[in-house]
Amino acid sequence: MSDMFDSLETKGFIKEYSDLILESIPTSKDWSEAIAMTVESVVLGNVKVTTKIGPLALNIWNLMVGPSGLAYKTTPLIYYVYPTLAEVTEMISKPVIMPSRFSVEGMIEYVSGGYKTEKGSKKKIWVPGNNEGCIIKDEFTTLFKEAQSKQYLADVMEFMSELFDGAMQKRFTRKTKLEQSKRVYVSLLAATTPYLFSVMDKNFFIQGTGNRILYTIFEPSKPEEFNAEEYFVTGKREREREGKISEFAGKLGKIHDSNLRYIFPMDEAGEMWVKFKAEKDRIAFKRYKANPQDVVYTYLQRLPIACLKMAALAAVSKGYETIPSMRGDTLMIGEDEMTWAINKTEKHLKYFNLLLEKWEITPKEVQPEVHERELIRMLVFVKDSGDKMLTQSELLSRSSMVKSKKFYDLIGTLISRGELEVVPDEEVKAFSRDVMVRHDLVIFKGGEWVKSYRGQIPNVYRIVAK
Repeated sequence: MSDMFDSLETKGFIKEYSDLILESIPTSKDWSEAIAMTVESVVLGNVKVTTKIGPLALNIWNLMVGPSGLAYKTTPLIYYVYPTLAEVTEMISKPVIMPSRFSVEGMIEYVSGGYKTEKGSKKKIWVPGNNEGCIIKDEFTTLFKEAQSKQYLADVMEFMSELFDGAMQKRFTRKTKLEQSKRVYVSLLAATTPYLFSVMDKNFFIQGTGNRILYTIFEPSKPEEFNAEEYFVTGKREREREGKISEFAGKLGKIHDSNLRYIFPMDEAGEMWVKFKAEKDRIAFKRYKANPQDVVYTYLQRLPIACLKMAALAAVSKGYETIPSMRGDTLMIGEDEMTWAINKTEKHLKYFNLLLEKWEITPKEVQPEVHERELIRMLVFVKDSGDKMLTQSELLSRSSMVKSKKFYDLIGTLISRGELEVVPDEEVKAFSRDVMVRHDLVIFKGGEWVKSYRGQIPNVYRIVAK
C-alpha cells in the first residue's frame, strides 16, 4: 500500500523510536509507528483529552497481520518493546507489561490484587493489583481458538472490550467473591498471521472488540535480502542499540512522573476533528440504515475517537523532550498533529477494508462436528431413566464418559436442538433470583441457570429429556 501516506511523519518520540526499529528490522513503517505510539501510550494513564462527553484516555490497540517470517512483525516486540517497557517498569516502580494469556478471572485478580501467603509461612500479605499497562500478544488468533475451545474463556472478547474502555464491570470471582467495577488503562500490541481470516467471525466486530483495534497489514513484495556486512553487527553497535532503548525508557519514565494531565486541541485542530467526525458519522449512519449488522458502520463509528487519541499521542511525541519540565498540566494539539492523525486514521481504515476483503474470500475453518451416534447414545441414556431425568454425575456414570469438553459439547448440542434441557432441582428452590451458588460458581438469573465457572452442569440441576 504505497501512496501519499508513506511520506507522512510526526515529530519526536514516534518518529525516533520507529526509525530505531527500522534501522535493524525490515518491517513495515506503519507497524513500527504503531509500536512507537503504543509504547508511548503506556506511560500516559493519568493523561486525558477533555471532551464534553467525558475524559478520553489515550490507550490504543494495534494489530499487525502479516506472513510469518516475512513481515518481521514479532521481532520488534521482542527486541525493542519488551526491553523498553521492562526498563520503564524499573523507573516508575510499577509493572507495565501485563499478562498476554489469561482467563477473565485471572486478569481480574491481577488487576485487583489480593492477599497471598508468604513463602515458608502461613502469614498473608496484601499484594496490590496492576491496573495500567500493555498486553503484548504474539499470536492474536489464540484468543479466538481459546474462546471457541474453553468454556471459561467464552466471554473473553467481551472482557477485552471492557479493558479497552477502561472499566471492568462488577463481577463475582471464585477467589475474591464480589469484585466492584475497576478502572483500568490497557494498551495492546498484537501480531498474527493471515490465519486470522480463517478463524474470526462477524461477532468479533458486532460485539465490539474488533472495532476498537487499528489494523496494519503487511505483505512484502519479495523476501528481504541481506549481505553479511549488514546482517552481523559488532558488540559496540549492540551496546549502542541497548543504550538508545534505555534512553527512550528514561524519557518515558519522566513523562509518566511529569505534571501533564490534560490534552486539548487548538481551535483550528478542533475544527478539523469535528469536520472529520461529521463525515464519518454521516457515512456510518447511511450504512446502518441500509443494514444494522454492517461491520463497516460499527468500525466507522469508532474511528474519530481513535483519530483524536492519535492526535494527542502525536502532540506528546512532539513535546516529549520538554514535557518533564512543564510547570503546567495541559498540552495543546496543533494543526500538524491533527493532520497527521487524520491521515493516519484514513490509512488504518484502508487496512480495515483490506482485512474485510481478505476475510470474505478466505475459506473458514470448520469446527469438528460431534458424531451423530454419540449424540443419540447420550440422549438414550437420559430418556431411558425412570423419570427421563439425570444429574450430571448419573449421566457420566451411565455413559462411562469423563468430564471433558467433548461431554459438554454433546450436552450443548442436544440442548441447542431442543432435545434436552437443564432445569433446577426441585430441592433447591430456596435459592432465589440472582443468587451465587457455591458449586463451581453457578449463577442464577431470573431463576435460570446461566453459566458455571468451568462451564459445567452442576449437580443442583437435572438434565431432562423433552
